[in-house]
Amino acid sequence: MEAVKNIELNNELYFLIFVFIFFLLSILKSRYKDLSKMFFLSTFDKKSSAKFLKKDNVFSERVNYIINTILIFNISILLLILKEDYSYSNFLKTLSFVILFYCIKYFIVKLLCNIFNVGELTKFSIFHTFLHDKFFSVIITPLLIIYFFSIISFNDYIIYLCLIVLCLIVIYKLYWIYKILSNTIGISTVYIILYLCITEIIPFSLIAKGIFY
Repeated sequence: MEAVKNIELNNELYFLIFVFIFFLLSILKSRYKDLSKMFFLSTFDKKSSAKFLKKDNVFSERVNYIINTILIFNISILLLILKEDYSYSNFLKTLSFVILFYCIKYFIVKLLCNIFNVGELTKFSIFHTFLHDKFFSVIITPLLIIYFFSIISFNDYIIYLCLIVLCLIVIYKLYWIYKILSNTIGISTVYIILYLCITEIIPFSLIAKGIFY
C-alpha cells in the first residue's frame, strides 16, 4: 500500500483530533491514573479486571467514557488509513459507522446474555468484549500520529505494524474470552464458540472483507 501524506487533504482535521486525544490521555494520567492502570492491566490480568469491575462508581464510568471516545476516533482513523480516503465526508461516514458498529455490538452482547440466561453477567461480558479493542486503540495512538505527521515516511511499515498488532490482539482476545467464560464462569464450549462467532469473528471478517476486497 503506497504511503500517503495528506497535508492538502485535511491534515488539520487530524491534527485537532490528535490534540483532543492527547488531552483525554492527559486526563487519564493526571486524574485517574490508578483506575486507568487497573483498566489496562485488565487486558492481561483477571484480578485487575475484577477489581475494576468492583469499583463500579462515577470515576470508573468516566474512565470508560474517555477510553470509549479514544476508541471511536482511533479506530475510525485506522479505517480511513486502510481505505486511503481522508476527506471530511468520509471521516464523518467512517466515524458514524464505527459508532453504529459498537452500539450494535453492545446491544447484541446484552441480547445474547439474556438468551443464554446469564443476564447477571451482562456488565462483565460487555466489559471483556470491548476491553481489548480499547487497549488496541490506545497503543496505536503514536503510530497514527507518526503516519500523519512524520517528516520521514514510514507509512507502509506503520500500516503493516498496526495490522500485525491488531491480528495478535484479536487472537489473544478470542483466547482470553474463551478462558474467562469457560474456566471462570463455566459456560458451555458450544455457547462460547457461538458467542465468539456472533460478536467477534463474523464482524471482524466482514469489516476485513469490506476494506481489502
